[in-house]
Amino acid sequence: MNKERIRERIRLIDIAIDEVLQSESLADPITSYTIDSVVISKKSSAELVLELERLKSTYANSLKVKEMRFIFA
Repeated sequence: MNKERIRERIRLIDIAIDEVLQSESLADPITSYTIDSVVISKKSSAELVLELERLKSTYANSLKVKEMRFIFA
């Protein structure tokens, strides 16, 4: 998966977290969310936010450089 696609998914997760937090004050809070055919369903909106944060950190970690190779000639 390319870096732009990963950044887009992270942005979508941020939007989803904002929507879940805004819906907590409503009578019917969001407890299930779908992003790019990944369905996350939890008992409470707090659990859903935690799971979205975990997914976001997984994507963010995949953006990090895993290995650097120095070649001195």
